[in-house]
Amino acid sequence: MTAWAVADPMLSGPDEPAHVIRAEAIVRGQLVGAAVNPLHDPGYKPGAAADPNTWVLVPGVLHDANSLRYWCYIFFPDTTASCTPPMHGPAHDVRVETYVGHYPPLYYAVVGLPSLADPGPPGIIGMRLVSALLNSALLAVALAIALRRCRLAALGVLVAATPTVVYYGASVNPNGLEMSAAICFFTALLTLVLPSARPPTSAHLLAATASGCLLALARGLSPVWVAMAVAAALLVGEPERLRSLARRRAARAAAAVLALALAAAIGWIVGAHALLELVRPVRQRVGELRLVQAAFAATPHYLAEMIGIFGANNVPAPPLAVAVVVALFALLVLGALAVGSARERLVLVALLAAIVVVPVAADIVGGRHYGFIWQGRYTLPIGAGSPILAGLVLARRLPDRVGSMAARIDGLVLPASLLLGAAQFACLWWDLRRFMVGANGPLSGVFQRGLWQPPLPGPVLLVLALAGAAVVSLSPALAQRTRLPATSTTAGWSP
Repeated sequence: MTAWAVADPMLSGPDEPAHVIRAEAIVRGQLVGAAVNPLHDPGYKPGAAADPNTWVLVPGVLHDANSLRYWCYIFFPDTTASCTPPMHGPAHDVRVETYVGHYPPLYYAVVGLPSLADPGPPGIIGMRLVSALLNSALLAVALAIALRRCRLAALGVLVAATPTVVYYGASVNPNGLEMSAAICFFTALLTLVLPSARPPTSAHLLAATASGCLLALARGLSPVWVAMAVAAALLVGEPERLRSLARRRAARAAAAVLALALAAAIGWIVGAHALLELVRPVRQRVGELRLVQAAFAATPHYLAEMIGIFGANNVPAPPLAVAVVVALFALLVLGALAVGSARERLVLVALLAAIVVVPVAADIVGGRHYGFIWQGRYTLPIGAGSPILAGLVLARRLPDRVGSMAARIDGLVLPASLLLGAAQFACLWWDLRRFMVGANGPLSGVFQRGLWQPPLPGPVLLVLALAGAAVVSLSPALAQRTRLPATSTTAGWSP
């Protein structure tokens, strides 16, 4: 994530200018800002029923942050980032618009802190690095919890943490926190409710509570993902395990803390109108059937975005990386459907269906008002649950179904995780090439002094990314060497 945070040009991430403005305003005491008068908003459309934009006072260096001159290359994949002018502005604070001024403030209050030292490019990179630290910590906790269960469970976490998760985790964007927190929440929660040779620990409860609270307070739809994750855990959980948890005082306290976080999140969303959109009635009459067809037709693109499409949603991940993620996702899910219980299969199918149904429903409901604004990254917080659940189900059921072959299947986890690490590394290389020499330029261009240079040389960023990918990919083997040999138990494959 550190490599990603430095590799992308200033303000190049989706909605990043608006989020940077919001973060710098939050840490300077402006929770929402002033409502924009529709008559003075150049982006306001005639006939609109609402305007989410707000005015905030931020340092002058962000005076032109919303200007398209900083995005002169975004919609032209073969144009490098060298066309962007230096960020500068008056020394005094200026009034700037942001369309995320109603979003929950927690994420911005944390990542915006580096801008107090320098509101310009160094501070923006600092904000990305703080975001990367927060999100990578959540993913590390999820991976550690899964590794304590078994290596197949860890593979589920690695598959869930797609290149999209890593990319947004290193951007100034609360969507990254939403995805990382959801992966940690699903992992901790499912580990608590599914049988294993080890009883649930206070560390699992703490991880579930912290990540659940962060997820609830991340974005406007985040409480929905918390509710869906809890529902999935209750449906798939072993009754005796659930009753045992309910009898524990720590578990009841954790549930109360999560409920308070949900109440606070819902209170902010309702009170601050966090789901407010720029509503524009569709002038052309569109039939219901055509609307439904268009919503379903967008599904393949949403699925691709869940794996990896970078830049302004116009730099797709390399095909080989996509193939690796899709193949391992399919193997995990199909394997779990083959060996899981009826209840486990039901919950897994429901999670898979949500990946398609939720975006389609959102597009059908909102399509007439503001068009199809859904993106695959919005679905990832709930979509991440399926590979995580699949890995845990396989870990539990395989020894009973295939006996001695379970050890051989478990041994395939390391090659699979190495492939995922290679996919993550290739995505950063692909993205860096796009900004330095253009999307169709040579891959070797990152080793040259191209038209645009990141703050750190391309080779240094590649070495950093390779080191991170290697350590994460090798973590199943490293963790296995610190524990006793794996044994088959009635509760599953125990490390």
